[in-house]
Amino acid sequence: MQMVVSRDSHKHARNHAMSYREQNSAGTLSGLSAKKLLSSKWTAVTPIDKEKHFVVTRVIQPQPRNAPIESVEIEAVYSKRVCMIPWRELQDTQYWKRGWV
Repeated sequence: MQMVVSRDSHKHARNHAMSYREQNSAGTLSGLSAKKLLSSKWTAVTPIDKEKHFVVTRVIQPQPRNAPIESVEIEAVYSKRVCMIPWRELQDTQYWKRGWV
């Protein structure tokens, strides 16, 4: 089952402007690389449907392939439910923490 998460945080992430200097062509933003996200572990600061531990299970490849990566699929550890989110949302410490806390 696949579910697309729609929260205010997604709007915030999409509306957050970034200059070219903040993001290079490899997709790196403040030490977090989209290409190295696969299998990384995350904790939701505010649980989503009573779940807070997630793993990145897929990095969504854009079309064309040379375009920057935009989204990832995260899977809830407990229920195995899958959500697709913009990968840059993981940078927002109001919503996500690296690792399982």
